[in-house]
This record gives sequence, structure tokens and C-alpha cells, in this order.
Amino acid sequence: MWWTLLLAFACGGGSTSPSEPVVAPVAPAPVAVAPPSAPPSAAPTRSITALPRPDTVPLAPEGLTNGDWAPLLDLPNLTTGQPWSLADVVGPTAKGPTKAVIVSFSASWCGPCRAALPHFKQLLDEHGDALQIIIVTTDQGEAGRASELRYVQAAGLKDVPVLVPTDVDVMAWLGQRRNIPHFFILNRAGEVLVQDHGYGEKVRAVLPKQLNFAMSHPDYTPR
Repeated sequence: MWWTLLLAFACGGGSTSPSEPVVAPVAPAPVAVAPPSAPPSAAPTRSITALPRPDTVPLAPEGLTNGDWAPLLDLPNLTTGQPWSLADVVGPTAKGPTKAVIVSFSASWCGPCRAALPHFKQLLDEHGDALQIIIVTTDQGEAGRASELRYVQAAGLKDVPVLVPTDVDVMAWLGQRRNIPHFFILNRAGEVLVQDHGYGEKVRAVLPKQLNFAMSHPDYTPR
């Protein structure tokens, strides 16, 4: 909003007698103005030394909100049988060319979750190493997790990590919500930029645009 400053000048119309002394106007003494104090910071800081551990994330019924730092995922990877860490991909200790990450909470019994897998393959073919996709399976049993891994690999996502979370991990990310698929899009800094729930025509249309936004905003984006 632009404000207009109106200046009004008042001019006297009387005359001054020669016998009367002319008194020069006295300039007002300058008033010291204290510098404004810095406003308190309500947003996360622009830099972190490490991704927050899931057990340190304040519990929120709705889970993470956009602008939060992504909690660390340091979990077993069904794809390789080895541990896998999100800190190697995003955050201050990230290595490699990744610019954006899609973290997908899904399950083998979830039809929309499986429907999203071919789209993930298209996005990986388009962006290559600049994109990392992570599947976090919410299947509780070994049979379900094995089925999830088969679906992922059958979609051509042979190098995509399929992670097995703890209850603490799920609570830190999703809170009390358990609706899947639930997609988190992160930038390289490790910030949650946007989220999607379900996988229908709307998500299919906006996901590439959201991903491009994350890649073009690799650093923390203040809200």
C-alpha cells in the first residue's frame, strides 16, 4: 500500500513594523529515534546442522506442515538390504546431484499408491539424478512389504529405496493421519515444500509443476 504524505504550509499576511525587531525562527531540536527492534523469528531458521531426528519432532496431530524440516529417515532399505539415510540426499550433509525428493508413504494394498508408480518412473526418466523418489511402506508384515517391493520394481523403479519405518518415523511425518498415498516434496535444503494426498487426476496434473518448483527453490524458502 502506498501512502501519500500531504504537506500543508500556513503563510501569515500581516506586516512587520520597522521599529520592531525581527525574530528568526528557531529550528526544533532533533529528536532521537531508537532503531526498530528486530522482530522475533517465528519461522524455522534458514540453516540447520542436521536433519531433525524423528524422536525430537514435536508431535502434531496433522503431522508435518509445509515449511517444516523433513525428519531424518535412517532406515532399512528393502531394495538393497542395507541401511539408507535421507541425510545423504537432502540437508546440510547431502551428497550428489539431487535437487528434489518425493517421499511417498504407501502400502501394497493401496490401489492409488500402485497407480502412482508408473508416473514416478516417468518423472525419473525426465529428471534423472536430480530427482530422488523414496517409498516408505506402511505395511506391517513381511509379506506385505515384500509385495510392496515387487510392485515398485515391476514399475521399473529398481533403484528406488523402499524403506521400513518405525512408529516414531510415521508419527513424526504423518501425525495421526494414516491416509495414503501421502506425498511429501522436499527441496535440497530438506524443507517440506508441498504435500499431496491420494492420487487422482488433480495430483497427476500438479505433481510435475510442484516438482519443478522444488528444483528451482533448492534453498530454504521463508513463508
